[in-house]
Amino acid sequence: MPDPSKVRDALGALIVMVVVLALAVPRTALGPQAGDSSELVLVALKGTLAHPPGYPLFSLLLEGAVALSPANPFLTCALVSAALQALAAALLFVVASRSARDPVLGASVVLMWLAAPGTLVDATMAEVFALHHVVALVLTGLCLYMLEHAPSARALAALGLVCGLAGAHHPMIVLWAPLPLVVLWRAARAATPATVPRLAGSFVVALVVGLSPYLLLPMRFAHAPFFAFGHVEDLGDVLAHALRQDYGTLALNANVRGASAWSAYTLALLRTAPLACLAVVLALVVAAGRRASAHVALAALVLLHVAFAVALKTGAPGALDFHALRFLPSIALPLLLAGVAALSALVPRRRFARLLALTLALPSALALPAALAEADARHDTADAELVTALDARAPLGAVVLDGLDETSFALALEDALGKRPDRVHVVVGQLDAWWARERLRARWPFLRGLDVDAPSWLEPVARAALADGRRVLAAPGVRAPEGFTVVAFGPFAEWLADPVSDHERVERARAACAAIPPSVARIDPARTAAIALRDQAWLAPLLLVPDGQRAAFAAAVERFDAGDQEGARAACGVR
Repeated sequence: MPDPSKVRDALGALIVMVVVLALAVPRTALGPQAGDSSELVLVALKGTLAHPPGYPLFSLLLEGAVALSPANPFLTCALVSAALQALAAALLFVVASRSARDPVLGASVVLMWLAAPGTLVDATMAEVFALHHVVALVLTGLCLYMLEHAPSARALAALGLVCGLAGAHHPMIVLWAPLPLVVLWRAARAATPATVPRLAGSFVVALVVGLSPYLLLPMRFAHAPFFAFGHVEDLGDVLAHALRQDYGTLALNANVRGASAWSAYTLALLRTAPLACLAVVLALVVAAGRRASAHVALAALVLLHVAFAVALKTGAPGALDFHALRFLPSIALPLLLAGVAALSALVPRRRFARLLALTLALPSALALPAALAEADARHDTADAELVTALDARAPLGAVVLDGLDETSFALALEDALGKRPDRVHVVVGQLDAWWARERLRARWPFLRGLDVDAPSWLEPVARAALADGRRVLAAPGVRAPEGFTVVAFGPFAEWLADPVSDHERVERARAACAAIPPSVARIDPARTAAIALRDQAWLAPLLLVPDGQRAAFAAAVERFDAGDQEGARAACGVR
């Protein structure tokens, strides 16, 4: 006869998965989104290399999904994320329920996690964290099971394979190391000297097999080098890419040198999941009082994730920017698991524990509608509109200097699909990397004479483009190179379509583009840039003009801001 508790957990997990899919699928992306979404779609379409650490397991998964359903790759990849995040929520229910021996506590934890900022966002567009949550929870469930049973060589091989596959996806899995280490320590203590080599060998061999997807990175780079986000040709390159050496291991990207957003993480969790914040104290109390291996390991998970959040360089101290938000659900997972385990241990009366858990979950229930609205990727068309504007307004051979993930990955995807093969797309943040400069030189002849070791490569790129008779555009977020000024002229993009001389172009700039409206100048350069530009009609493209050739056109700006577009065009002399 089936174990009633296992049947109950399986049924609960199925319900959780169906509910999360019902919430996420109607909100999945249909086009380009912020962050890494468009890059991951490009990786799936071209079979190329993703940014460090490469995500070989996820790349293969997306590539297979797009091969089966190529009609709308944005939707296909978003549906993969939705399915993975729904599976993660179901696994969280099972692990939490079995750890607390109570499905009500398990359901409370799932509700807290779903309402935490970023959890549902990761389920509505292509994003690597959904798979990380799945493998982390599989690892947790397997370790907790093995701590209750004597581990065999087969069980240790399964553990090694899961650890390897988890490592072949996301480096944050090393923060979960206390759980398998406790399992291995328990196995070593219980084993005889004669069986230790066989047990250790089973784990190590399976671990190496699990990590083997990293060997595919050189092949992915060679398959589409012009669209690769990195340079990987040998095992040394594989190691450097996997360890994110170009970024800095604890930095969100190569351009971030700011402080941690730990205070913002704490406030976000406190608003939606108070149990997660109590978990730090509760887990340590239980670990110290009971000295049980599982509680000690969960307490160690909490401390490692807290230390990671404190050390992580987000560039937005005291605030959660769009990129830092992605890490919040991963940081919340161990806090919630430790919290529910500690709560069930410290409160032996089940009814009181349930009441306390439901009370703590109440803020999450109230926050869920806002989380759903934030995660609705189908209504977020800012990135698609920005790319459409560049497609429509950029002249042949234009050089686009891009500094935001908002557009850079989407433009690279269009380039890969051959929509604008004439357009030169320069991702400003990548110019610090030698492989990005070499790739540009190899592809565009007018850049081949430039000094690739120059400390600032943006200014010579702009000048070389102008000397080659090309228009130079800058997407939002690009800081003007030395000797140039960025001038917004979304409403006056007709200039670019006219085959005028450089002198005439400068004259028109002098007549029309002297001042960036203050409302645009104050835009936060992260997630809100494209949206704010769209809302105020100062949509890209932007023009780079040499300093000394920029004069005021305050009257035109005032007329446009007042709604008089025709008057603004007349003031600029645009026919």
